[in-house]
Amino acid sequence: MALASIFGTNLFHYEPSGVIEFYDRYPAVRESFAQASAWTGLDVETLVRQNGDHDDEVRRRVVSVGLAAAQLGIQDVLAGKGLRPHMTGGMSLGGMVASCVAGACERRELMDVLVRGEHQPLHATTGEETGQEEPGRAEPGREEAIASAYLGPDDDPAGLYADRDGIYLSCDFGWDADRKVRIVMLSGYRDELEKLSAETGGMVNVTEGADVAVHSPLRARAR
Repeated sequence: MALASIFGTNLFHYEPSGVIEFYDRYPAVRESFAQASAWTGLDVETLVRQNGDHDDEVRRRVVSVGLAAAQLGIQDVLAGKGLRPHMTGGMSLGGMVASCVAGACERRELMDVLVRGEHQPLHATTGEETGQEEPGRAEPGREEAIASAYLGPDDDPAGLYADRDGIYLSCDFGWDADRKVRIVMLSGYRDELEKLSAETGGMVNVTEGADVAVHSPLRARAR
């Protein structure tokens, strides 16, 4: 039987109880967190339990590194039981972890990107520098955000962002099981997303506590 390991996306807030259970039970998970702590300088207890009073920048690092350490540790537990994936993939942070599991980068390299590269204050480069037609540049002092849009069968996602400056399609999650609702994630400037939300009567919900326009030209340097 061929297995696939599919790793989940990053989360701005999550309940760590499931991770704690794995941490308490399996030495491989504890080792994964110990390595992450040694490479990043972040405390193991903080990474596992997601506790402590941190500013937004440190909190993002704690969440990203903690989730990656958990995913890698759980993968090690499965490998120890002889369950090795024939294929691996994921979304956002999960895609980075999947690349690590597949051997495209070392674990220390991944942790270094998460703690030092991904979350530095970023501004998009020009289209000439990135090879993208749309340059996009984060304006200093202008707040970024993400939002979820819930669309019907006849709705075109492009209609939400095509003619708006500072709103981009970040991810298309596809349809629900009954193919009645299509969910897409939008990224961009918070003021523009909130304006779009008001104009669409709640079809677009701006995420509270998320202040990074992930998967958009505004974060091009993270690439």
